[in-house]
Amino acid sequence: MILRLTPNSFSILSLTNLLFIYETLFIFIKQYDIILYIMGSNINLCTKILSNYKSLYVIVIALFAVQACHSENQPKKYFSKHIFTAGFQPGNLSVRSMTKYNNVRVFFRGAIITNKGCTLSYEKLVYSPNNFFTINVGGGIATWGRDHERLYLLRVYPNLRLWLYNKKYFGFYLNVCAGAPTILSKQYLYKRHLGSHFTFNDFIGIGARFGEKQAIEVSLTFHHYSNASIFRPNPGFDVPAVISISYAI
Repeated sequence: MILRLTPNSFSILSLTNLLFIYETLFIFIKQYDIILYIMGSNINLCTKILSNYKSLYVIVIALFAVQACHSENQPKKYFSKHIFTAGFQPGNLSVRSMTKYNNVRVFFRGAIITNKGCTLSYEKLVYSPNNFFTINVGGGIATWGRDHERLYLLRVYPNLRLWLYNKKYFGFYLNVCAGAPTILSKQYLYKRHLGSHFTFNDFIGIGARFGEKQAIEVSLTFHHYSNASIFRPNPGFDVPAVISISYAI
């Protein structure tokens, strides 16, 4: 395997390396509370891993790192440069989809679970070294709430995608983000103090693209918001089962 670099490659590689470092360090910084939780519990190992969604992030980002260094002789496939997305949370159905095993919630562990909301976002492709790995940088607005309470937010985020299958008319991917800076419109939700107007957004999800240029995209993501205990208190809140539709060009 021969990896060829040009002088123009270093600025892009530096950006992606910084994103990897940021994402990975952010995950490990947030591990301490989960580690204590696992040490003090008597549930089986599979449940511990599933309940610790940050461990899933580490595994996924490791896959991204391997794919980023992988050289392919296949012709380079087309990836859309701009993605416009609208998403919504389908009410109480998404709350029920937060499955539990041995009374441990899978994926996220926020103290509050929202049951309504929607989001609008835009992403731009910034790096695609091969046919299996891409990095998008995006920003967006959203409103999430529970019952009669609601808040608004503004966020910017890196979106790391691992393409599990990618052919001419269909593509399927796994995406992940950790530590996206987010500004909240208020510090309270469902009678709980969130600690600050500033927080971080983590999400993990799956998606598929359709069409000749894969212009139509449908995805399912699970979101978590918390301030990494920079501010107190830090109950965090989860936005489960966000269904999104995108148009890519």
